[in-house]
Amino acid sequence: MLTVQFTHSPTRVFTRIGCIALACVFAPSAHSQLASSTPGAVAAQRTVQAESIVHGLARSMDNAARMLASGKERFQGIRSLDDARRVARILRDVAPPNGHAMVRFGLQAVKNARHAVQNGDPQAAAQILRSARDQLLSRSSGRGKVGSPVDSSAVGKLVVNAEGKRIGRVDRLEQTSPGVQFAVLKVGGLVDLFGFLDLGNELVGVPAEQLVVGKRMVALRSAITPEQAENLPRFGSASSR
Repeated sequence: MLTVQFTHSPTRVFTRIGCIALACVFAPSAHSQLASSTPGAVAAQRTVQAESIVHGLARSMDNAARMLASGKERFQGIRSLDDARRVARILRDVAPPNGHAMVRFGLQAVKNARHAVQNGDPQAAAQILRSARDQLLSRSSGRGKVGSPVDSSAVGKLVVNAEGKRIGRVDRLEQTSPGVQFAVLKVGGLVDLFGFLDLGNELVGVPAEQLVVGKRMVALRSAITPEQAENLPRFGSASSR
């Protein structure tokens, strides 16, 4: 984790103001959550964390089903299937014990739908996804903590939103003030082209608590779009890793 000593330059001042505003946007009740340590508050926070990712997977399934069923948006439907698979894989990595069966079920449904598309039956794929979406939501209790505290293992990983759409990559972590950690993301342009070259991307920050870190990818707990991500507060230059 990289600790940064802020100066009083205008850039740093505006960056800190942006961080505070961003924290309010992503987590309106962040200050009350930090101040409260009651079991009820912690349980409510964990429920929201779990539900945001599960519902993102359900939305991706629904989007893919709608596009595949139309018969005119097969390519977009396959892209939504890929989005759903990313979210399902991250959930598989971090799901609590009481959620493993549910996550395996969702991931298998996505694989089955992809197989149906490859066999030339997008209608069957849409039916599989809709049935899986309904069961996923009905079986999800939203209980149990999703993920673990964010550490250096997140750096360099692909970042997707709660629906599995690509956002960018984690460049580094920064401690902006005591108890407040931000993840600095590379977004926009071409990120990690050919594995080593970045072109036209921006560095923006999100509260680290908004990340769910899987083995190979990181999910945001929100459905922020790639375009919206480019308008988040800027965070200086890229790390020298």
